[in-house]
Amino acid sequence: MIIKEILRDAKSQLAESGISEVDAEHLLAHVLGLSRMDLHNSVLVESTLLGIEDKDVLEEQFYDLLDRRLNFEPLQYLTGTAGFRYLNIEVGPGVLVPRPESELLVEAVLQHIENLPAPVSVIDLGAGSGALSLAIATEAPTTRVIAVEKSPEALIWLKKNVSVIAENVRVVEGDVADVLPGIKCDVVIANPPYIPDTQELPRDVAGFEPHIALFGGPTGMELPKIFIAAASRLLKSGGVLVIEHTEAMHVIDVNSGNRSTKSKNQEDTALEVNIIAASEVARQLRLRDMGGIIVVDFIDMANAANRKKLFDHLREEMKNDRAKHKILPPSKFGLIQITRQRVRPEMNIKTSEEAPGGEIGEIEAPIVVVQKITEELKRLFNKDYKDITLITHPFIAAFLKEGFPSMRHKWFMEHKKWVKIQPRDAYTYLEYHFYDKNGDRLK
Repeated sequence: MIIKEILRDAKSQLAESGISEVDAEHLLAHVLGLSRMDLHNSVLVESTLLGIEDKDVLEEQFYDLLDRRLNFEPLQYLTGTAGFRYLNIEVGPGVLVPRPESELLVEAVLQHIENLPAPVSVIDLGAGSGALSLAIATEAPTTRVIAVEKSPEALIWLKKNVSVIAENVRVVEGDVADVLPGIKCDVVIANPPYIPDTQELPRDVAGFEPHIALFGGPTGMELPKIFIAAASRLLKSGGVLVIEHTEAMHVIDVNSGNRSTKSKNQEDTALEVNIIAASEVARQLRLRDMGGIIVVDFIDMANAANRKKLFDHLREEMKNDRAKHKILPPSKFGLIQITRQRVRPEMNIKTSEEAPGGEIGEIEAPIVVVQKITEELKRLFNKDYKDITLITHPFIAAFLKEGFPSMRHKWFMEHKKWVKIQPRDAYTYLEYHFYDKNGDRLK
């Protein structure tokens, strides 16, 4: 069994089918019981092969998995696991493969609950494999997490992952529309199916992953609406819904905070706050040119006349909006749905953050700096530079070298060239330079 020849053959077949060649390394590492990075350790690979009696069987297993991948079966189904933040989530047929972008949802939740008094309660609607629930339960151990799922196939994977990773997560079988009656929580999280039924998807998605977790109805928004309504029922006053972001939907939550008014009762206070919020919502929609479906969760009002006042006020504020739009009356849960046609691309992405070390002002976010470094590094490698040293601020250096696989490891796997990283205290946060083996600065 010659590893290099097997990999070369497998990568060639994958490339011809338009599939990433890296998948061959993942599959071979899985069969050998090694990590992908271990494949580049010839001594370790050789010792592993020496301990295998029937190498033909091993090779047969590999090519069987390769054939299935060439048939576009998801790589995660073949290896049985999907990496999600710091966890290895077991997955297979019947459950959605966790997406890297969902890690941003978890990050947002973790930042939010840091400021809440313990114990914090979180309900994960449509939990699937349990990736979201388990990430929160392990990174915020005092949090009380309930994972809700109705698919029998997905439940198998959910219960399995919970039993292995975090047994304190409570699994509940049920439909989001009526599950957990009488229960209230601080945070509801959800990654609902939001893809329109007619939208075409990649073969490895459409052909294998469960459609119940992908498609959200004719427009893609029918099922997300049910999730939002469920969240409105389950959340405590002041609670927060964190839902997977899509280009087609925005969710706005309105609450009074610590606002002090002259109103005599809660109903009048709610109306006053809702009117102010409606004006601001209309302004922000125009300012940011937000399109798709906008769902606004106003403060609940029992008086039907007050709900009509709010509805009429919002329509009046939106009257001068030149974009085509439609406003639906408030639901019984206090939700108002707005559909709006975007005129120009949305420009609301902030890439700056507070400067570290107590410095005044804002700086470019680390991820943007890293992207610039990566792009420049690719340019240098294309010029056939080999021994490259990156000198940068200690914060950036630590970020590039931290974890496994680190950013530096990813560079190595892509370019097959190792980059030396040296921290320099004298450098500013955004400053970095590349040098060759002779110490000459590269431009």
